Amino acid sequence: MRIKRNLNVALAKALTSRWNEIEGEVGFSGNPIETILSVANTYNPDILVAPEFLFYDGKRIMTEDEKKSIEKIIANEVHRKDMLIIPGSIMWHNPKEGGLVKNTSPVITGGKVIAEHMKATDGGCENIARNHGLRYARGPKKGTIFSWNGLDIGLEICADHICACLLSTGKKVDFHIVPASGMSYCSWNNCSRGNGYFILCDGFEGCSNRLLQRKGAEDFKDVNCIKKAGNADIYRIEAEVEEGI
Repeated sequence: MRIKRNLNVALAKALTSRWNEIEGEVGFSGNPIETILSVANTYNPDILVAPEFLFYDGKRIMTEDEKKSIEKIIANEVHRKDMLIIPGSIMWHNPKEGGLVKNTSPVITGGKVIAEHMKATDGGCENIARNHGLRYARGPKKGTIFSWNGLDIGLEICADHICACLLSTGKKVDFHIVPASGMSYCSWNNCSRGNGYFILCDGFEGCSNRLLQRKGAEDFKDVNCIKKAGNADIYRIEAEVEEGI
């Protein structure tokens, strides 16, 4: 039996990537860890999502050890441990793997990383890797699905959405989440089940966050945020979860 549960969702607002004809791709100029911790510990949401490229500053690609350190800091310093955190994406490489760059979105809750999605499409990643003398490695052409507090969550990154990576799994989810940097919402690739939600957190200049609920097979309703802050849009939603979870 499924019951209804009220949840608060925070979508971080951060200008993460913009095109400059002279310098090329420019990343987020702020402190990404402070951005995540500020949103998490100020608004105490159930779910927090940040945009793609939040941890790319346009100057260098992080190593795998640096990536793991970031994940550990977020897991340890977010006050509410049962919060579901998707802190945008991290561009990283392992120097021992021959210069292959990956763009991944970790999933953090309960003080640890429980899942990770590796971007399967380009969307500017190949150019970024090449600018640093490295090569971009694409992930499997499918979305990532995991469970959290009785809910099925589907995850893909930016251009994965228009390429139907999550749709290719053939599964419906309670939440379809897309950290992005310049991605339009594609209703035909929305994998949310009835009364489920689609979340787009976009940090590209001129783009905005969106949260929609599926009301019917082809009927999607925008959910209005209850608070627009300087660093986040806050929403309150009602999700259906399995009783006792």
